[in-house]
Amino acid sequence: MKYRWLVNIVRILIVTFILLLAFWLIYGQDWYDNYKNSHKPVGDHAPISLSTWVVDWDFDASTEDMKQLYNKWSSIQLFLGYFDEQDQIIWNDDLQALITKTRAQLSTDKQESTTPLYLTIVNDIVKQDGSSVQKDEGLVERIIATPESQYTYIEHLIRLVQDNNLDGLEMDFENISSEKWPQLVAFYEMLYRRLASENIPLRIVLEPKVDFAQLEFPDGPQYVVMAYNLYGFHSDAGPKADRSFLGKLTARMESIPGDATVAIATGGFDWDQNGLAKALTEEEATQLLLSATSGTVRRDEASGAQTFNYADDQGNNHTVWFADAETLRYWIEIIQQRGYSSIAIWRMGNISDQSLTMLKEL
Repeated sequence: MKYRWLVNIVRILIVTFILLLAFWLIYGQDWYDNYKNSHKPVGDHAPISLSTWVVDWDFDASTEDMKQLYNKWSSIQLFLGYFDEQDQIIWNDDLQALITKTRAQLSTDKQESTTPLYLTIVNDIVKQDGSSVQKDEGLVERIIATPESQYTYIEHLIRLVQDNNLDGLEMDFENISSEKWPQLVAFYEMLYRRLASENIPLRIVLEPKVDFAQLEFPDGPQYVVMAYNLYGFHSDAGPKADRSFLGKLTARMESIPGDATVAIATGGFDWDQNGLAKALTEEEATQLLLSATSGTVRRDEASGAQTFNYADDQGNNHTVWFADAETLRYWIEIIQQRGYSSIAIWRMGNISDQSLTMLKEL
């Protein structure tokens, strides 16, 4: 065969093309997203604006951490707004007392705090027996079912904010199916316009799984995107966020109007040998670190998180991943590189002095 060498070259080229095409189909988009996000011009970063949440189930620890940065917060979100089994927002004197205590913690002997306090409303149902249903989509469906139901809830929310001398409202409705989101966005727009007429600002929390580009979010509210739970209760062991996750998420956030806030999470998770996960605060994880199996402690390069293994008193093996001060700083730097300067910290409570000091220095 006089031209066999040419035939062989053609075959090699064809096989190479097929392999490159397969590689691109499998990995190409991820590679391109990472390249694009890691080569954005950085320039001078805008000053960081910090907000955070105080939670009712860990109130004393939350406010103790919060007051360490009492004059640094752009706003404090009070995670207090749940619903009962009749779809009514639960409110009582105890919750009013928590608002008063929060204001007192933020103030000094010489100056009363001017930090805005927001009420966070979440679609959790707390039953009379003390049990709860978290992130209930059916509750949201009933709230937005008709113009009349929407009006009723909007007016009630306004009264709650005004009667308790609060400065703003935050809506944190999660676990919403994609087909319900357009109707929920319409509700948020109605809520925003009514709040604006009373000079009450609105924050809206969005899960990372929401398809931002497919929704027409109204201008005006402050949007807060949860940049965490990459790994957690739903998965095997791993960090709450890493560079790739943050890069892809912030790239998708470009379709959200205004300067969105990026929320990062403190603490971490402990997975047992059966794969069951338990949430940990940073201080809880640090205590477990003292019993880490020799040679297993390391800092993950992709996420900046600490991870280690340990055996409990019954000899069961565990894997822990958690965020410390270095992790939080790493995530914030990545977010800054993507052009975002508004950071929310989920949440205060049992955070190390090192992490609180790092946040102060921002």
